[in-house]
Amino acid sequence: LPSFRAGKNSRLEEDSIGGKVVVANERPSPPVLVYLHRMKKIMQRLTTHVVELDVDDAGAVLEKEFAIQSRKKQKGKHQARRHEMRDEKRKREGKDGDASSKPGEPKESEEEATRSDANQAIDETTTTEKGETEEKYKNANVLKRKRYHNFSPRAVAHEYLSFRRMDRFFHKATIRYGGDEDGALCQNKRPFVLLSLTGDMFLNGQAQSVMGLFVAICQGIIDEDIITCIFDEEYPSLVPAPMMPRTGLYASEAQYMAWEGRLQTVLNARRGNCVYENGWCDEAT
Repeated sequence: LPSFRAGKNSRLEEDSIGGKVVVANERPSPPVLVYLHRMKKIMQRLTTHVVELDVDDAGAVLEKEFAIQSRKKQKGKHQARRHEMRDEKRKREGKDGDASSKPGEPKESEEEATRSDANQAIDETTTTEKGETEEKYKNANVLKRKRYHNFSPRAVAHEYLSFRRMDRFFHKATIRYGGDEDGALCQNKRPFVLLSLTGDMFLNGQAQSVMGLFVAICQGIIDEDIITCIFDEEYPSLVPAPMMPRTGLYASEAQYMAWEGRLQTVLNARRGNCVYENGWCDEAT
């Protein structure tokens, strides 16, 4: 990784008149910019991306159909929920809930509407012939997941949990400790680099292996082409990635958006106006 000069940060200088700390207008040298750009490209190769849908890939087409069906199913549930809330509001206000229906026209129940939306979603996402499939998914995109079994000592390639999504891998902050209260942290006067990973779920040891492989590539211990070999599903042998020590690794935050919508409950404690009344929405908590 890049080396930093020990002691005072060269980008900060003290104003002799006002005594304020101002940031000097310095631009990194071209070799440093090239090195940082290469590090960013390595991070991107370790994550998953949204790519154009290949109709010849049966797995990608099946995943796209499942995503469309799930989205339409959730949309039908939300519409039924809005209709229910509207009817409850009209009942509280003393209005007739059937006033919006036209005379002589039967009102469709919410269950029938939800069932018809689900059936329509299944019919629309059914793949027929190849020509119709290509026309249906023209200019469509899909999230290309990767198999992270080589980043965990307890996962195998054909296991469903190994087929994961990792959204981002980025440099979040650079921390420089100083002062007597920090003790041993500031003895060598070198900064600590905070790297962050975000994804849907992490395997046992996945974060340590991703960090270890990234540092090994940046230091020149392993060639960058090993990333292609690790994610190659047709490669018959295991290629375990090197693991970093567990020191300094922690779970920053977790999101439960899908389950919050299903349970109508706040599962991730946070401040501010909560959409749902149940769960971790108490200001005192």
